[in-house]
Amino acid sequence: TWKVGTGTYSSMGNNGFHLKFETTTGNGLGTDSSSNNNHFTVAGSLNQQLDNPSNAFNKFIPEATIHSGTTIAGLGKKLLTSSTVAKDVSIYGLYAGKWYWEHQVYGLSTTALFGISSGQPTGNASYLTETDSNGNIGYGLVSGSGNMGYPSGASTSYGSAISEGNYLMYALDLTNNKFYIGVNGSWFASGNPAGNSNGYTIVAAALTKSRCYYPAASTFAGDNQYYNFGDGYFDTAVAGTNADGAGYGKFKYSVPSGFYSICTKNILTYG
Repeated sequence: TWKVGTGTYSSMGNNGFHLKFETTTGNGLGTDSSSNNNHFTVAGSLNQQLDNPSNAFNKFIPEATIHSGTTIAGLGKKLLTSSTVAKDVSIYGLYAGKWYWEHQVYGLSTTALFGISSGQPTGNASYLTETDSNGNIGYGLVSGSGNMGYPSGASTSYGSAISEGNYLMYALDLTNNKFYIGVNGSWFASGNPAGNSNGYTIVAAALTKSRCYYPAASTFAGDNQYYNFGDGYFDTAVAGTNADGAGYGKFKYSVPSGFYSICTKNILTYG
């Protein structure tokens, strides 16, 4: 009998083991967390994957993509757009709490949008900031101008244009209904997520467990984006070592105080 992750068995037997894959020190990846002490010996050069059955991090899936132009790769965190426009929405929705994530711009058109959507995409709305027939809305940074796009497809002055190779940071505050975006370690519009100042006001009054905000993007042919929701990588490149206040996630930049990576343990506690 064996166990990986969070499932529970009434008895593991004498040869059973429970591998959480949560530690990185010494022989930690092979540590048996059951009472049997059936530890595994780790061999070779291993890279810990924080996204595991004990604590799953956010990602994208093909079922949440409009149009066939985007290939979702890299364990659900890499968006590769080959043709037409695509709207991609992540799998974990958020209706309460404060959340942080990052992404590396790798291939870019001037009209891509990066931000949040209040629902899964429908076929009649290809762009992040279009309101669809289900009433879903979105907010996002317009890559070529740095403007903030908002529901109805309009935009307003917010930041600056972004370039290939830039790193974008996102802070979604559903306690105060504010959204922040930054680039390469600095927040646009002098934003201070931890201090609740200069955030972009979003509509959040109607959010429920069945109607949430999702990290999302609208991309075009040639747009390639590498997201890090906290598992520690931009594609195969190590993102950094900055964890959130709960000790979860590995990010390139410091996580604002009071904000958390989008993973199942944090959603259970703070969402």
